[in-house]
Amino acid sequence: MKWNQYFSTRILDRGYDYYQSNAVRVLDSSSEFIEANVMGSSLYNVRINFIEGEIVSMYCNCPYGDNCKHLAATLYYSFSLKVYTIKV
Repeated sequence: MKWNQYFSTRILDRGYDYYQSNAVRVLDSSSEFIEANVMGSSLYNVRINFIEGEIVSMYCNCPYGDNCKHLAATLYYSFSLKVYTIKV
């Protein structure tokens, strides 16, 4: 499954803007997870977990809830740098 299918077009666009503005700071990553801070109106904590390149869970502490722009920004960042392999 393509990771962008988890997000609406509006959220993808906003996440891409955050990615382009260097709002994502990776704290730790491996083939199994990525943890990052994303600067929005506040600093938000993001964690995305993977099994064999597939997303199995995502978390952000922002008030939006599931599948927010901060998660999308983190995925854009990790995919662009190929921090690890995400199936697309």
